[in-house]
Amino acid sequence: MHDHRPSQKSNHLPLSIFINCLICIFEVALGFLSGSMALIADALHNLTDVSSMALSLAGERIIRLPPSENRTYGLRKVEVLIALTNCAILLSVMALIGYEAVKRLLHPVAVASLPMLTVAVVALLGNALATWLLRGDSHQNLNLKSAYLHSLQDALFSLGVILGAGLIYLTGWVWIDPVISIVIALFIVRQVFGIASHSLNILLDAMPRGLDFKEVKQDLLACEGVCAVCDLHIWQIDTHQRMLTAHLRLTGDASQELVLRSVQDVLKINHTITHTTIQCTTSETGNCCDCQHCN
Repeated sequence: MHDHRPSQKSNHLPLSIFINCLICIFEVALGFLSGSMALIADALHNLTDVSSMALSLAGERIIRLPPSENRTYGLRKVEVLIALTNCAILLSVMALIGYEAVKRLLHPVAVASLPMLTVAVVALLGNALATWLLRGDSHQNLNLKSAYLHSLQDALFSLGVILGAGLIYLTGWVWIDPVISIVIALFIVRQVFGIASHSLNILLDAMPRGLDFKEVKQDLLACEGVCAVCDLHIWQIDTHQRMLTAHLRLTGDASQELVLRSVQDVLKINHTITHTTIQCTTSETGNCCDCQHCN
């Protein structure tokens, strides 16, 4: 049983990229004019989001290319490579922002809170619109989910900047600005490590998230006619495409066709595994596990 259908095409990424470009230009300009490190930090983060969305847009087209004789799975793992690239860019930018924010804490600089508040409100409106546009596509794959999460974070960070600008306007505490920058950077780093971990697991052919190896094996053994499960491997090549290969030993009177149909139904319904390659032998042919690589 194989399912090679690609996810639906996202029509909202180009518009979201355009919105984020406008926000970047607006925030950088008034960030320098107002002296707000938080605004510049938010603008740099938005710039990484533009890069992320652009890479995701390119990746969406690449992963739809058909398989070839040299690449029999197609180019689906490009999605994962793009996610890791975006993670590396984000970590570099967050390190720079953290460094600049610490300098501002040690050597405070006056911040024009009213321009900072104005830009943050405009950014919040733009980010909220981009987030709403991407929400419907976020379930499709790692690229689009990453783009949606980045946009959602931007909206939340804009709220933080608005809060900071209000406090600076009321209290004159300029240290609030770099503190907000540090909080934003730490929050982003936490999210980046989550995406990077997921991406690395896919590249290393680890067990897909949400699946338990022993549970899958027990479900296979519970199928009528199956008396042993050997050489079981489970992995994924992109966000959704889960793969499984296995060697099954069947009872002597079992129908191979009926067993295969039962096994495929169990894997699809219980574990969302739709791409399987299964070898069957009967108990009369001997032990299927007499090989060094069987797990």
